[in-house]
Amino acid sequence: MRTILLTIITSFALLFLSNCSVRKYIPRNELLLRSYKIIYDSTKNNAISTYDVRGYLKPKPNKRFLGTYFGLSIYYRAQKHPTKFRKWLSSKFGEEPVYLNDIDIDKQQSNITKFLNNSGFFKAKIKHKVKKTKKKKADIIYFIHPGKPYIIDSISYDINDSLIKKFVLETKSKSLVKKGDIFNTYTLDDERTRITNVLKNNGYYFFTPNYINFVVDSNFNRYIVRITTVINDIKVPDDNDPKKLITKPHKRYFIKNVFITPDFDPLKYSEYKPFTHKINFVEDSIYTYTYYCHPPKPRFKINTFDQAIKIKPGNVYSLSDVQDTYRRLFKYPIIKTTNITFDTVNITDDTTGKNYLNTNIKMQTGKLNYFGAEGVLTNSSGDPGIRSNVMVVNRNLFRGAEVFRIRLNGGFEMQTVFDSTGASSWFNTFETGVDMSIMFPRFISPVRMRKFTQMYNPTTTLNLGFNFQRRPNYHRNSSNVTVSYFWKKNKKLSYLLSPFVLNFVNIYPTPAFEEILEEETNKRLKEQYSDHFILGISGSIIYDNQKVKKSHNFDYIRLDFESSGNALYALQSMVHAQKSDEGFYRMFGVPYSQYFKIKVDYRHYYHFSEADNVLAVRGLIGTAIPYLNSNEIPYEKGFYGGGANDMRGWKFRSLGPGAYQGGSNDYERIGDIQLEANLEYRFTIYDWFKGAGFIDMGNIWTYNDNSFPGGEFKFNEFYKQIAMDMGIGARFDFTYFIFRLDAGIPFRDPGKPAGMVWRFKYWHFRDILLNFGIGYPF
Repeated sequence: MRTILLTIITSFALLFLSNCSVRKYIPRNELLLRSYKIIYDSTKNNAISTYDVRGYLKPKPNKRFLGTYFGLSIYYRAQKHPTKFRKWLSSKFGEEPVYLNDIDIDKQQSNITKFLNNSGFFKAKIKHKVKKTKKKKADIIYFIHPGKPYIIDSISYDINDSLIKKFVLETKSKSLVKKGDIFNTYTLDDERTRITNVLKNNGYYFFTPNYINFVVDSNFNRYIVRITTVINDIKVPDDNDPKKLITKPHKRYFIKNVFITPDFDPLKYSEYKPFTHKINFVEDSIYTYTYYCHPPKPRFKINTFDQAIKIKPGNVYSLSDVQDTYRRLFKYPIIKTTNITFDTVNITDDTTGKNYLNTNIKMQTGKLNYFGAEGVLTNSSGDPGIRSNVMVVNRNLFRGAEVFRIRLNGGFEMQTVFDSTGASSWFNTFETGVDMSIMFPRFISPVRMRKFTQMYNPTTTLNLGFNFQRRPNYHRNSSNVTVSYFWKKNKKLSYLLSPFVLNFVNIYPTPAFEEILEEETNKRLKEQYSDHFILGISGSIIYDNQKVKKSHNFDYIRLDFESSGNALYALQSMVHAQKSDEGFYRMFGVPYSQYFKIKVDYRHYYHFSEADNVLAVRGLIGTAIPYLNSNEIPYEKGFYGGGANDMRGWKFRSLGPGAYQGGSNDYERIGDIQLEANLEYRFTIYDWFKGAGFIDMGNIWTYNDNSFPGGEFKFNEFYKQIAMDMGIGARFDFTYFIFRLDAGIPFRDPGKPAGMVWRFKYWHFRDILLNFGIGYPF
């Protein structure tokens, strides 16, 4: 089946490539724009962004894939032989041609010159050349001589308002304009925004960047500039002479009252009644708020949004407090929209001279209950299946914006396995379960941590679940309970802590399979199919510096850790509990697992000059160590290699460990150590259709365990046991969900005999493995 599918795909690909020539459609007096090229001389400076330069080269050439103009070909065919289908195809996938005569080269060159001037290269020189090909195409080449950049020699300030000057100078160390940097007007724009935010965070509600000017004095002989930051006062018409302008200082505003409507409905607003509510801010003081709620029983408890409200009556107006309040309120799933407005009409204290704002916070809520059902086709390393989910959600369970969710799920899967004689057979597997969760938009703990709650706006989640699996060799029940806390320290750093993790697994082998396990000498395989009990903690630290809606290089780092059995072992040791014949303590008649596991996942995303093209690099290292009450890591906590998201040249859990060559009774391979590196280049073919090329390398190993011969981790051997694969993939990116199809093939397999590890000369078409996935692999 796989061979037939790949043959069909290859045939269509060859047909597609052979029919996408557009040369014959190009008019006689036109040349198709093939590309722009930018060439710098030896004085090219790193301060110049080639990506920004390319932004001024418009229109863009027609897109190509593997040397073909797919969209342009569709357009031409629809124009020459118009049919209803071709017109529709052209409207969806076609591209109008971009000819050399459509390009205003002088305007492009002028725009690039302005960009270089604004970047500090005032004496840049630009030339261009048009290179024509014999295939009725042309390249436009720009030769850029940036010259010597101008350097900022000094920075001074001209600010009449002494209080504004104080605020600006206090944050001078955070200025984006620094002595010794290359002069850049775009940086000046960013600095103008930064100063505006500083003043808006100190009460200047009406202040805008237009009041900030930069006076630049240049010395052309020394290639230096001197910058003076000028902040102007307000100019308003004179009451006595409207034609005359007078200056007034900027007004600084304080918060007078905060009115909150947590369930705003404009049609029923007249029915709302005011309630006075006080919020105690631990690091500050107690502030009084006025809530407008619908009687007799408000939809929400009056303290539901205490940790989200950061605007405080009597305090100076702060833009960051407003933004923080917005951010926190939108984390409540019940909240549909939030609108924060300020009223300045006739609010002035004659005794103090302070100017005041009244704040109105109006929240509109969404649907209270949600019901959903879905069916999903699955493909686990070539094994087809179907799953379905039924979910019910309530977003205000205890009138505190708590989210209650209960989900019923079930599914069948067709898997290929091998019986004890080595013969293959197909069978149905069945799985069903129920999981329930309650998310509290606050910190729930026996210890009151009000300051922590107000600072980090944490959430608490309680999860309970039960899962039943039916396999031909065994049935398995799994029960779990987890209490988790999540909070963000800042925009880049977040934490997930689960101080209570309980997982109880019961396995019931069939009599025939139990006989097989009795004869099995591989202890690790036997442990996979035995009852076990986990009680411990887990957590994650996540760093992500990606900026929303901006294409730039960014990093993602995740540290996961978990530990089990320590508290139970310490308690039973203290009371001198009796151990089993095997030397283990038990809980509910089952030996509990004791281990420590840690995994570090690092990713770097490099964006090329074309914003849609990304090089994604991932490095992963993990280890799990059993000790005291355990000799083995629980099956579901071990590391594995292969599948749709890592080593894509191998089936799920079929790689390793180490140089292990496998046996007839292997089920699923797991290890205690994992090392992996992935490289994937992602590019856009047409709109939502994207492609990728990838290389994966890595493996898993056991720790002090010879259950898998050749699979034990050794410092002088492990690097020789690195597996490698390569492949290509297609991504169907519909923004909210992404379908992915990857075709991978191993080219280094340490599980093969010596002399056959490198697989290039042993490749067969059947060795290509197709993986279907949802979302990107990393």
